[in-house]
Amino acid sequence: TKQTRSSAELFYVYRAMTKPSERLILSRSEKNTGGKDCTPGVAWQRVLHLFPDCKETRVHLPSAVASDPDEGVVHLPCISPETARALLGDKLYLSKSKIQTFAQCPYRYFSENVLSLRERTAATVSYSDAGSFIHYVLEHYIKACMGEDGKVHPLEGAEAEKLADSIIALYISAICHCKLEDVPASLMHRFLKLRELTLSLLQTLMNEFSQGLFVPVAFEQRISERDPNAPSPMILPVGDSPLPAVCIGGTVDRVDLWRHEGKTYLRIVDYKTGSKEFKLEEVLNGLNMQMLLYLF
Repeated sequence: TKQTRSSAELFYVYRAMTKPSERLILSRSEKNTGGKDCTPGVAWQRVLHLFPDCKETRVHLPSAVASDPDEGVVHLPCISPETARALLGDKLYLSKSKIQTFAQCPYRYFSENVLSLRERTAATVSYSDAGSFIHYVLEHYIKACMGEDGKVHPLEGAEAEKLADSIIALYISAICHCKLEDVPASLMHRFLKLRELTLSLLQTLMNEFSQGLFVPVAFEQRISERDPNAPSPMILPVGDSPLPAVCIGGTVDRVDLWRHEGKTYLRIVDYKTGSKEFKLEEVLNGLNMQMLLYLF
């Protein structure tokens, strides 16, 4: 229940706070990346209640768009360039999600991508699992509808639904490592809800293909120098020498192509199962950069 999860989170906070032997420093953000005030969490408020003599000290860190980058800077100890190169190598491989993670919380980036720490996951269908489900069905459905001419030939009615259900059944069996009839009812209920959403997306895609001139040429297209068959990533040297360097790559959900009057047009498609609003202030703070990165 929600109350049980809340109690468990407070217990983890208690465990973390009782670990230090000499000093405990707590910090929080007063504003989010959009400049709006952040409400203090329950744990923060409880600490202030239990320790009334504990005073809050405000430290102003520089904004990513500050006119004076040295104003209010708190200089924290940094690892040496030699240590950084030993940890990260001569090339730092980044994607839009890694860049966003670092912009939101450098410590989280360090924990996940340098120390390879992972949160304990529950055996449920998470948001990322739902995205994997939809990506898989869309990719294999479109491939099944492509003819020898390279164009998508949409199916209709019961025939379209039958094809989608066969792909969904293969996915569920592969993920659950069991026959479809042996999947727990609670889990199957979640998959059925995803099925309705996916069928709606498929209808929209097929209508788009039937009315447009673009045709799919790649699915889950990697952009990486580690893959000899993939396009090269964007490489940004650090300093005047070629190494060390930052390599920005990733995976594109789908690439469509259209040739017209001797020119080739590419369309980059990224599937979104939720709402996503583009905000310039987020881009200036290193967030929501996916569309801009595709331009390079």
